[in-house]
Amino acid sequence: MTFTKVSSFVRFALASSLVAAASSAASAQQANDEAVALEEITVTAQRREESLQTSPIAITAIDPTIIERRQMLDTKQVIFNVPNLTGNSNVGQTTATTFFMRAVGTTENLATADTSVGLYVDDIYVARQAVNNFNLADIERIEVLRGPQGTLYGRNTNGGAIKIVTKKPSGDSELNLRAGIGNYGRSEFRVSGNGGLGGDLYGRVNVLVQQGDGIIRASNSSSLWRYA
Repeated sequence: MTFTKVSSFVRFALASSLVAAASSAASAQQANDEAVALEEITVTAQRREESLQTSPIAITAIDPTIIERRQMLDTKQVIFNVPNLTGNSNVGQTTATTFFMRAVGTTENLATADTSVGLYVDDIYVARQAVNNFNLADIERIEVLRGPQGTLYGRNTNGGAIKIVTKKPSGDSELNLRAGIGNYGRSEFRVSGNGGLGGDLYGRVNVLVQQGDGIIRASNSSSLWRYA
């Protein structure tokens, strides 16, 4: 083989290597761009649909995937998944949860006491803290707005607002069944369905049944002693 042929072969091999490397780098860059791309999340925190990334409000949005993955069973579990939000079950009443947003909140659950962090279910205000701890079943998303929200949501939102949005009926046929058991005699059964009822009329059904024995077992016994 002559020197000219060897030189041409070397140039061809180098060119092929450079093309392959460039192609591999482009593929890797495209894959990396797709990996870092943010998923488009639509929220209605400002009473209109908009992207979470462009909304000027401090919002934490929780979708059904996160609810399932983090085992968020009731509204109290929202506390452990949102920054600047704290609270706990109200003393003496397990159906009440105290919410503190950026250190603003109240622990009072009387019927005459207003809350400082508003809780909304499908834009309906839950006026009293005594009944705000309920199960998260068939939820589309949860939006937590931090900071005063009086302009958008009115009074009793000095600390912020928690907005729970349930799934809406649609024309798609859907049926979900779920059952589970746990410690202390706990059992759970869920069923949700969706479908068209004719024309532009749709319906959705959601049923949740839960039972449990609790963690405290009390016993009461009495004895009768007789002496001769």
